[in-house]
Amino acid sequence: MIPTIKEITSDISSIELDYYVKGTTDDGTEIYQVKEFFRVKYTPGRMYLLNYQRTMEAQFDLSLMSKAKGELKLGISSDNPADLYVGDGSNSMCFVRNGELWYYNLDANQATCVFSFRQKSTDYIRDTYDQHQIKVLNMNVEGTIDFMVYGYMNRGSYEGRVGILLYRYYASENRIEELVYIPVSKPYQMLKE
Repeated sequence: MIPTIKEITSDISSIELDYYVKGTTDDGTEIYQVKEFFRVKYTPGRMYLLNYQRTMEAQFDLSLMSKAKGELKLGISSDNPADLYVGDGSNSMCFVRNGELWYYNLDANQATCVFSFRQKSTDYIRDTYDQHQIKVLNMNVEGTIDFMVYGYMNRGSYEGRVGILLYRYYASENRIEELVYIPVSKPYQMLKE
């Protein structure tokens, strides 16, 4: 568990815990990211729990996709379904889920992970650090996607830096091309705003 202190005063503290759990379902083993928020007041006689919130997000897993039914199982999510992007007049779409960009070809019923910091074997600390976002800028009929990654760079050539990366994905060649990197001196929280 990774604790983050959100607020601290002489008598009130707000703390968030971020961790991953695995659960077995009818479809197989699923991984969930859990965030728990505690707001606690301390007095000499006792402690009071002022607020508690828990959210859970299922990690998108390609192996849980049903090709026979032609459906994608996104799992438990609070993400807005408007984060799906469809190329004009095409039979393909892309979506951002759990800090990853996915491309889905409806004709071939095939999904491809376009961009992710996540590694196959992970300790859920470095590569899943969620201080970045992916924004799709454009998608055309051929499935070419222009997108940007902004915030803290978990891996790659710019690991440990905050910046904006512009990429282009060519679906026909299944390759990604870096267009430009812009370093930023502001933290991710300010960049996000």
